[in-house]
Amino acid sequence: MAISTLAANTSIRQNRPSRPAAAAKEQQAPAPQDTFVHPDSTGKIQHLVLQLDGNATPQIRKEVEGAWTKLFKNMDSDVNFTITLENEKDRQGVRDLIEREQIPNPERFNLLMTDDLNITMWARDQMVGLGNVSGGNTLLGQTTMRPHGDDELLPPRIAASIPGLGFDPDKRLQTDGGDEVSNPNETFLGYASLYLTAKRLYEADQAEQGKKSPLTPFDKSLRLDYSEGLNSPDFKFSTNLFKSAGDDLPQQELYLSRALDLFEQKFGHKVTIIGDDDPSTPIVEKPATFHMDMGMTPIDSNKILVGDPSIAVAAVNNMSPEERADHNARINSALGLPAQNDTLGELVQESTVNEPDLQHNFDVNARKVAGEGYMIDRLPYLQGPPGRSWVTYNNCLMESYTRDDGSKVRRVFLPTYDLPILDGIAKETYEKQGFEVIPLNLAALTSWRGAIRCISNVLDRKVTDEQTPVAA
Repeated sequence: MAISTLAANTSIRQNRPSRPAAAAKEQQAPAPQDTFVHPDSTGKIQHLVLQLDGNATPQIRKEVEGAWTKLFKNMDSDVNFTITLENEKDRQGVRDLIEREQIPNPERFNLLMTDDLNITMWARDQMVGLGNVSGGNTLLGQTTMRPHGDDELLPPRIAASIPGLGFDPDKRLQTDGGDEVSNPNETFLGYASLYLTAKRLYEADQAEQGKKSPLTPFDKSLRLDYSEGLNSPDFKFSTNLFKSAGDDLPQQELYLSRALDLFEQKFGHKVTIIGDDDPSTPIVEKPATFHMDMGMTPIDSNKILVGDPSIAVAAVNNMSPEERADHNARINSALGLPAQNDTLGELVQESTVNEPDLQHNFDVNARKVAGEGYMIDRLPYLQGPPGRSWVTYNNCLMESYTRDDGSKVRRVFLPTYDLPILDGIAKETYEKQGFEVIPLNLAALTSWRGAIRCISNVLDRKVTDEQTPVAA
């Protein structure tokens, strides 16, 4: 039976309780009311943040630097980059890359040293870039769901290094930048982000009232499983053994509503929650991916690409023995595995037998956004066990804009895996939508559960007047 404690989310938008007056006290650093989250596909990227983990393996470092090179060469020559680095050797390495590849306007690269911190390459999660309708940009340094290294200490340093960039340290929000994807009018947010933020608001109120309870309404159904190494922490739903489902539901719903209000205030438009349980089904639905950007991509205001394991599984199963051996040899080379290892079989196993509800959860996500009025297309997707690639074509960077000379740009920096059949399906899907596809081979990087969107963050994106969100 589906866990009924999650059912409260179904009425959050339809019957939202009034925000208590005490909520005004929670604001730590009020953001301007005209802020909006930068859309993922619309407009031209003006400023991009990257970062490099000094402990990255040689193969991953090679892939990341190859991806950076394509960004530097293919984006317009006026795009600014802020790159955070752990040591002088890496800083000199970036300088050498810029010189070797003859990247124009090297003065637009802000190389920020963080030699006192242990950082990762995941530039996306610890902050969210916000634009202001009145002009300028703000960096939101929220509380992360999955802390890694000292990354959560980076946002104020980045903000301080960029003239005119505002900083909003609103720790009430508990989310990762990878758990939201946006078009100009709407953000799609993972249910875990809403749930953990609601729990955070509830616990803050309890502390203010001098109350302390070992068990809150938010401990009933969402559990954080944290494992070190190649596996990022995951969120799983489970039944609370100490309280019956149904206890404290009105209170839980109240704080879920307050959390949604807060996200909409910060992001400047409608927020739709993805991955909440449908109590009418026997399956406990959850987000299909640990971050939204691994499996969902708004490509404009009307269409969304959603991952689909069945496409990838069918493509693998339809390969000839020779094709399968060739594809395995290719991806094994990137992962440092024996050529004969059946990595494709392991990916299929993980995405079907080991995760039997994965296809269902993806289909639920697709139906939900279709019900919001969006056109849907599907992309191949395969989930990897530890040490194996996560074959996602959703985790990309996109631009769509018109230059001053009238030429139009619509391009996607697309992760690929040296898997010609699967890469080809994804490439054709984006090309049908009018994108120029710039492939980035990231097979080894995704064994760490992230691709190009995960290792970058947009601080500024130029949109036309028609594309600019209107203040809520």
